[in-house]
Amino acid sequence: MARAWVYHAALAFLALSVLIPCSTAAIAKAWGGAQPLEPVANALIADWNKQAKPALRFGAYDPSSSSNGIAGFYNGTYLIGAASEPISADKEIATIPKITVPLAIVTYSFFVTKAAGAKPLVLTAQQSLQIFDGTIKSWGDVPAAAAAKLTGAITRIGRSTKVATTAIIQQTWVKAGAGYPASGDTTGKPLTYAGIVPAATGNEMCAKIAATPNSIGYSHTGGCKKARGVAEVALKNKAGAAVLSNSWNPIIALPTVVPGPDKSWDKVDLIWTTNAKAPPMVSMQYSFIKKNLKKVPGGAAAKAFLLFAIPKASGKAAVGGFLPVPPKWWAPSFKAINSVVV
Repeated sequence: MARAWVYHAALAFLALSVLIPCSTAAIAKAWGGAQPLEPVANALIADWNKQAKPALRFGAYDPSSSSNGIAGFYNGTYLIGAASEPISADKEIATIPKITVPLAIVTYSFFVTKAAGAKPLVLTAQQSLQIFDGTIKSWGDVPAAAAAKLTGAITRIGRSTKVATTAIIQQTWVKAGAGYPASGDTTGKPLTYAGIVPAATGNEMCAKIAATPNSIGYSHTGGCKKARGVAEVALKNKAGAAVLSNSWNPIIALPTVVPGPDKSWDKVDLIWTTNAKAPPMVSMQYSFIKKNLKKVPGGAAAKAFLLFAIPKASGKAAVGGFLPVPPKWWAPSFKAINSVVV
């Protein structure tokens, strides 16, 4: 996947222009650095939505998401996911028809400011939720905080978008095996967003946690683990044992493939990656998608995935994605993308 990355991205850009010709001019300007990404993304969304029949819509471009991507939503039949729009629980996924298995995964975990000689912080699921919903405002109310050298008022750091903050926090303690709070409440109180320090990206989140004494936040597990000045938080599971607060999160997309009356794809879905300039991550996601595609209703009709990137004015790619291409839409330019043929 990492092989000939720029070459494949360029080919994919050409292929994308075949699919969505109305956007070609706008995308070309951005490719040359003459225009910021946001209007290009919005033009792409508008053109895509005009062509989608029946309605399969994207939300608005969301520059605050960790992928600088497109915020997705579902209408009861289809779901389009993005890094800013995670699905909050298995039971929620189960309520959406046609959706059976996540197509991509990412891990999140809680992190706190790390001090020299500090012991790992272990929280209960209830404590972790109460910290973020504002019930617990001081580390003095958390018995384990003293050993972790966390004192005084708690500074909470969260994603800039409310839905991501809510869902990621919920998933983190649920997927850690800690279970829901004793009350059975699956959501907790509404988060007091006014008190949460916003961060637009995972890297920014890690940096703010490290630079802010007595702070707690969450981010991609791998990124924060490599950052200095932060320590991963553990949660107590139902048996009372400490487990890492690592959660899997189907933030990129869920299957939305529904075969048409003629058993071929008459709908397609755009699936954003977390980082178009990180071939290892993209490769992992592609492998996961390829492995699970057969489990998706109608997935056998997919013959290729189109990998592409739209760069910012700086020239660095800001958005990447996989576009399942129905066979009847194939073009010669697709055939050159050998590394992404299913």
